[in-house]
Amino acid sequence: MEDTLSPAFHAALAEVRQVRASGAIPSAAQMASIYDNASPAQLEAWGYDSAPTLAQHQQQIDVINFTLAENKRSGIFVQSDVFCGKCGASSAPESKKLKYCGGCSTMLYCGKDCATADWAEHKLKCAILRSQHDKALEVHKAQGGQEKGFNKKIHRTAAWFADLPGLRNEVMLTAWKHRSESPYIHAYTSPDDVDGSALQITVMSRSLWGVDRDRDIIGHLRGIYDSSSFCADKDYMCAYTVKHSSPTHDQVTKLIKMPFNGTAIQGGTIVEALTAATRSEDLADAFAYVKASNTEITAGLMLRDIRNLSMVFHGIVTPHNCIPAPTRAINTEVAAMILHGMQLEVDICLMGLRSAAHLNGRNAVIRERDPANVDRWKARLDDGKCVSVKAINFVLTHHGEFKRKSP
Repeated sequence: MEDTLSPAFHAALAEVRQVRASGAIPSAAQMASIYDNASPAQLEAWGYDSAPTLAQHQQQIDVINFTLAENKRSGIFVQSDVFCGKCGASSAPESKKLKYCGGCSTMLYCGKDCATADWAEHKLKCAILRSQHDKALEVHKAQGGQEKGFNKKIHRTAAWFADLPGLRNEVMLTAWKHRSESPYIHAYTSPDDVDGSALQITVMSRSLWGVDRDRDIIGHLRGIYDSSSFCADKDYMCAYTVKHSSPTHDQVTKLIKMPFNGTAIQGGTIVEALTAATRSEDLADAFAYVKASNTEITAGLMLRDIRNLSMVFHGIVTPHNCIPAPTRAINTEVAAMILHGMQLEVDICLMGLRSAAHLNGRNAVIRERDPANVDRWKARLDDGKCVSVKAINFVLTHHGEFKRKSP
């Protein structure tokens, strides 16, 4: 089927993939161009009687935007703005600004109802947050800052962490892996870090909390972990800090309890299973995951690609709505797709290359789908050079550690 696709189709598909690789959402016109350049037989193979209309594509994109907004409100993805600490709303009724808790001047609420409903949990940390806020404000003033602009500075710094691709998923999957240790995940960087290249993440298990110099933070952690509302399989604690040369100038922008996102945890679990063995049930789980975590059109394209690669790699034709037989190459391809979609690093080791056999055994990092060849990935070698490779010529080497994409 892949060989019958027209040049116009390939061009439209490459354009859409390039847009997705940049982190943006393709337009309805770009999506329509793919289907408009497909033959009736191809459309039928993908489960369509005719090409979806422009309005149908726009409806799918509206669903994507709505889903992203809902995920952002509920804390599923990184939040780069300010939200109500109870309901997640980005503004108060009648588009009014959120208001800070009068006790800590840190937690935001859209109104009295949410503040009251959250008090049972918030009271465990309100005084500690107040102490942290006052200390940070003193440092801010000592550096020549004004009290009026203090909270804006905090939110700008928090937004910087939030906008780093894949950071939220890295922190969450790290916390999930160590959840039995009552961990607090600490992400920190230096003031002159522009792109996140200096950012580091440490796991502070409960047995190591005593080595942290900030007793307020430890008190906050104990209060949260020991509360009846905390569940280690549902929540985790994380902090984001800008570390200055003087420890007294460190700025903790966020020390928060976050819910585990079931979709992200499932994605990491599926990647582990796909790289550990070649079982039919793991690939079936991966197909179900792709369908559940993407729109119908996007999932259809991704699954069609996997079926086509089964033909390219192994000469096996997989009918529409069927799952290809699992192989190392197919499992690796699907695992790479999932990690790439989560904006996590895809570490690989090259193997089985013939014309470039000297590269076998070299480590590399996948950067993006090769826009010139949909069967390949562009990977950066450990010496900085880039190569274009198929999944049949590499294995994943993350070994249970998930890291965000490097700059």
